Amino acid sequence: MPDGGGYHNITLTDSAAASDQGGLAVSSPNLIQVFDDAAALDDQNTGGLAVAETPSTFDTAAAVDDIPGYSFTVSQAFALATREAAGAWEGLLVVKGTAPAPTPAFYARAAPQAFINPTMPRMHLQNLITGAWITRDLRAIQQPNITWNLDQPDTFSCQVQPPRRELLDSTGNPLPTEWQTACYLEENSEIKFGGILTASTYNGPAWTPTFTGFVGYANGIIYEGSNYSQVQIDALDVVRMLWAWVQAQPGGNIGLVLDATKAGVLLGAQLQSNQFMSTNLAVRARDGSTTITVNNPTGFTTSSQVNLADSNNWYSISKISKNVFTLGSAIRGDHNAGTKVIQGGPGSNVPTPFVLDWWNSTDIGQEIGNIATEAVFDFYEQHTWTDATRQGVKHALHFGVPRIGVRQTSLRFAEGENITVPVQGSRDGSVYANEVVGLGAGQGSLQVRAQVGTPNNTLRRVFVYTDQTIRTQARLQSRAQAILTSRIAIDTPQTVVVKNHPNAPFGSFRCGDDILVTMATGWRNAGIWCRITSMSQNPQEDIITLTCARSDSFTYLAQSGQAGTM
Repeated sequence: MPDGGGYHNITLTDSAAASDQGGLAVSSPNLIQVFDDAAALDDQNTGGLAVAETPSTFDTAAAVDDIPGYSFTVSQAFALATREAAGAWEGLLVVKGTAPAPTPAFYARAAPQAFINPTMPRMHLQNLITGAWITRDLRAIQQPNITWNLDQPDTFSCQVQPPRRELLDSTGNPLPTEWQTACYLEENSEIKFGGILTASTYNGPAWTPTFTGFVGYANGIIYEGSNYSQVQIDALDVVRMLWAWVQAQPGGNIGLVLDATKAGVLLGAQLQSNQFMSTNLAVRARDGSTTITVNNPTGFTTSSQVNLADSNNWYSISKISKNVFTLGSAIRGDHNAGTKVIQGGPGSNVPTPFVLDWWNSTDIGQEIGNIATEAVFDFYEQHTWTDATRQGVKHALHFGVPRIGVRQTSLRFAEGENITVPVQGSRDGSVYANEVVGLGAGQGSLQVRAQVGTPNNTLRRVFVYTDQTIRTQARLQSRAQAILTSRIAIDTPQTVVVKNHPNAPFGSFRCGDDILVTMATGWRNAGIWCRITSMSQNPQEDIITLTCARSDSFTYLAQSGQAGTM
């Protein structure tokens, strides 16, 4: 195997293999790529090759299994580092309720998000409503382009000309119909793209169809079911409910099956805005007094109840004058300055429910996107044949909590090696900041405020981050620090064009992975970790175009709001 670039040199000798006809066992704690002739194996060797590996994600980079005369056995041992409960990575208090911890799910290896052979894959067209096949191997395809996306529907477009007889009905009009026809692209018996026809352009003899991944079907469909109100429900259970409703409607069942992964983050768990606000006494409150003076009255309201020092005694607020509360009854006992004052009341800790009302015409695709922002998870769809006859297709939607993909330390992406054109990057100073001011709940001088900065020999640039739901300075400070990290580094390799190469063979990386992009030509001489957000490929060419974002721009933190953090 090639040395350098993250690979390990492995020497195979007769003493290791016993004989040229014997079996070969290779064990490594790192990612192992096996290529025909790459390991200097005798092509006449009929022994088995066993590869034991410890990958850090799904087995997308397993040994290439098309070497004649070899059978591969891949055993895997996963060391799972589960995320801290509901995103408590930043040291926040998280309301867990009855939600289970996140349960990352691992599946049999998905088809790689790349076409390995530079030829047009087999293209199948199916009537998604009836299940009938229109064609099992469409020819005359030109200008094909597939794009796999992170947390967005995949897309495929091409041009077909001249008109094909199998695509025309008895009147000479096209059989493929928008929102009825499904397309599957197959290579080596694996479906690497599945989508629904969403648009067509006709120009003389040329037909240009556009297919959109199954997950895009929910976009534009509004929720019209029964009024839905839940408290303390796992975010992905809500996503499954929404998809179940979509597919239960007449003409709406696309056969998409969602896995059972839990987000570990609750919707409908945040306390109502005026409940359990807290502050402290600014001055001592004496026994029998009917007024108290507090440090911060923000969020406290008349007719609500307050509690001093976590006691069982509750007092109604009849009047608020700046930071002085008038109570409806006399205080019991003396309470020193600094004593905690809590707004709430017996039995009043009722969280704000997660609600879907049919009259709001909520776009289900947008709502799922909102939930993903609050709970933090990734998803990807997978299409597989139902059996060896390849007459049916299973459609699955898989989740990763808080993300999918891994840091690809064993692969190399470098200009002059497998990056074929200079990396297109940018340094957008309009988004740069070396100081962040965070503004939380409250108004004026009583507003929760945090400020973080990193002096770095550049002019001071300040970004103001506002989130009125944050009521503690510690949380706001942590959130501001995360924002600063993403704002201070603006050197972004946005577009990376790579060829199929031993340093990073097609099929060994996919959307969601972090890769180190090494720039060594032109104005830039640096290596920057980036996360792949999309991959585009013409399957007839040995090239993939990656769209990337800086890895440190992703925080994987549950947002405040309905996601249940306080």
